[in-house]
Amino acid sequence: IIYLVGDANASANGLLLVMVNAVCVAVTCISEKFVTAKKQQSPLGLCLLRNALTIPFIALFLLADPAAAVLASQELLQAGPTIWFSMMLTSVIGAVSGTLLFTLQTKVTATTTQVAALCYKLISTLLSLVVFPTSRQDVGFIAFLGYALSTLSIGLYTFSRTKLKV
Repeated sequence: IIYLVGDANASANGLLLVMVNAVCVAVTCISEKFVTAKKQQSPLGLCLLRNALTIPFIALFLLADPAAAVLASQELLQAGPTIWFSMMLTSVIGAVSGTLLFTLQTKVTATTTQVAALCYKLISTLLSLVVFPTSRQDVGFIAFLGYALSTLSIGLYTFSRTKLKV
């Protein structure tokens, strides 16, 4: 939320979406940790099951806004090879990362998984600032302060756990 406040393009709707997304991610991580703790399915099986179970919910989104569904279909049919390649690459990476996430959750605590998620977000933001240099204009001091706090929390968690084990 601190990062969003520092974004020059932030809006009230954006803040609401960030908060809803944060709740969704938290609930997802907790429920996935609960499922992986049962060890009744392999990480690959859990990833496949999660993807299969999303289909009815996607259908609900399509039914809720038929005009958007038609527009999305038209854009998909007109997409060139670069878009298709990018989407295929995203799908492969999503499948691999989903399976790896379920594997990670079988080996570490839920808190460690959340710290790893913070690391992913930091890395993706840094890459985004390099790949899309114009986005640097939108990021203010408060946004960098938010990332500094995230980085500090990762360090505190990592080093406090290491110190306790010694």
